[in-house]
Amino acid sequence: MFAKTLASGAQLRPLEPWMAEEFAAHLDRAREHIRPWVGPSFVTEDVAGARATLGRYAERAAREGAGIYGIWADGTLVGGVMFVDFVPATGVFEVGCWLEPAAEGRGTSRAPCATCWSTRSSPAACTAPSGAAAATTTAARPSPAASG
Repeated sequence: MFAKTLASGAQLRPLEPWMAEEFAAHLDRAREHIRPWVGPSFVTEDVAGARATLGRYAERAAREGAGIYGIWADGTLVGGVMFVDFVPATGVFEVGCWLEPAAEGRGTSRAPCATCWSTRSSPAACTAPSGAAAATTTAARPSPAASG
């Protein structure tokens, strides 16, 4: 598993189903804050729901290259980046970023979201340890939560 260190010192890493307990604990801290921007199946209430959410993204990652990635600050999962929509045939995708309230205001989500936003290639290129080449996407829109 790779980890990309961000300018803020936080790390960007894949979020996988085996991390369901950590993801559920993060959602306990972030749920009400991010609820307006995500679907009800994302802001689950327990570990089983968190595992199901991460499982859906793992299946999408295997099938089409889309996925979900966590942002860790000081060893704690504080947010993430996800591919809300991804069309492999066209390379068009929508990126969503979120942070729990305590992690906002440090530029933590700006770098991973901007990297994914500006990359025309597959979502995997957005998070490659060596970085991704900048280009302009043909269609995408930022999540309202992407301003952290």
